[in-house]
Amino acid sequence: LTVMIEKKVPRGIRNNNPGNIKRGEPWFGLRRTQTDPDFCQFTSDVWGIRAMIIVIRTYVCKYNLRYVKDIISRWAPTNENNTAAYVKFVETYMKTAGSKYNQPFLNLDFKPTYSNGSYHYTEGFYRLFWMLKAMCIMESDYDLDFDLFRNAYNHTIHQPQHQG
Repeated sequence: LTVMIEKKVPRGIRNNNPGNIKRGEPWFGLRRTQTDPDFCQFTSDVWGIRAMIIVIRTYVCKYNLRYVKDIISRWAPTNENNTAAYVKFVETYMKTAGSKYNQPFLNLDFKPTYSNGSYHYTEGFYRLFWMLKAMCIMESDYDLDFDLFRNAYNHTIHQPQHQG
């Protein structure tokens, strides 16, 4: 006798919102009809990752949150999450990937340069990728692909932050 156990797809994946961003902002790429009462629903995961990148960039550039611990503490506050465990998971994941999790993010860290027909990515850009990859695993068991991350990031360069 074979028993099949159906694994429920995580909410963040169903919503194309692997970071579980709460509703409120008029993000690009939102589904026309939002049926989840709490979290944004995007038309594709590229738009959900793009929104994550913008939120994290805002934390760094506007609120001067420079370290993983500070960023995660704002993203996943203790009244909703086990923030200490979340921080430890992200830092450990980044460290295992060879990323310097304990160095501060700076405003210009994220922006790739363009020369000789191709983009050149900074160490900070890669650290942002590893941090978001860990956050997506923590939030939705979602394995963020670098090409999708790069595509989502490129959408932040060529469009305003929100619709409107």
